[in-house]
Amino acid sequence: MSYIEAPDYAAWKYSPGSIQKLTKFLLSKQSWFTKQGIEGIVVSGTSGLVVAAALAVNPRWKLPYIYVRKPNDISNSHGYRVEGSTDIRNVAFIDDLIASGDTLKHTKESLKEYHVTIKLCVLYGELWYTKEPSLTPGMSQQGIPVFSIE
Repeated sequence: MSYIEAPDYAAWKYSPGSIQKLTKFLLSKQSWFTKQGIEGIVVSGTSGLVVAAALAVNPRWKLPYIYVRKPNDISNSHGYRVEGSTDIRNVAFIDDLIASGDTLKHTKESLKEYHVTIKLCVLYGELWYTKEPSLTPGMSQQGIPVFSIE
């Protein structure tokens, strides 16, 4: 099956098998998130929303999520930049990649008016889905600890 919605290098993000494996892994880390003081997750962009929605429909997932639209996303009819459970304070940013850091910066800035703080980042990339994943601490980005699913 091909995924024409994304370029070839990003098609894995929309593969049902990849999403299911990522969801299963994040479910197994839910108590770890709680021990870190995390009250919910924040995602940005289409690939992040796919992950958050997959988690949200699983009855075992208890953490709410916030969705922050990308700066150039004009596809919504309501005009809301931030949607979701903004009554939480400490969140984990879950994303597929940090290259320039622009998405993280935009997400942090968008959450400020709601007094929501990104306490840590969890990154998933296209390589992790081929083996048994684990959570590995990495360098910090903009003062936020980054963990990679490898």
